[in-house]
Amino acid sequence: MGTAMWDMEAGAPADAMAWRYTLYVAGVPTTLTGVVCTGAAPLVQCEAPAPLPTAPGTYVMTLTATDAQNRTSGHSAPYTYTPTTTGVPTTWGPINVLITPGAPG
Repeated sequence: MGTAMWDMEAGAPADAMAWRYTLYVAGVPTTLTGVVCTGAAPLVQCEAPAPLPTAPGTYVMTLTATDAQNRTSGHSAPYTYTPTTTGVPTTWGPINVLITPGAPG
């Protein structure tokens, strides 16, 4: 599981959280749940847990929004995702490490 993050034009974060968002991964739709939006109008920042593919390959993802009147936006600009073979980002690892001599504790 990963996190989808996007900006949304809305009068307030609550307005944007009332809409339904669909993530398309390689054309396969998934309705996102647990959407949280913050910030101020006119552009709020939203995020939600999102299923990410783990099989090797390159995947194109897009997002749509559906309002209370069941009107659906066009697809967002495509986002290209390539999972790593280890399941973690290629730049992961400890940073700012400090090692001091002596026994732990």
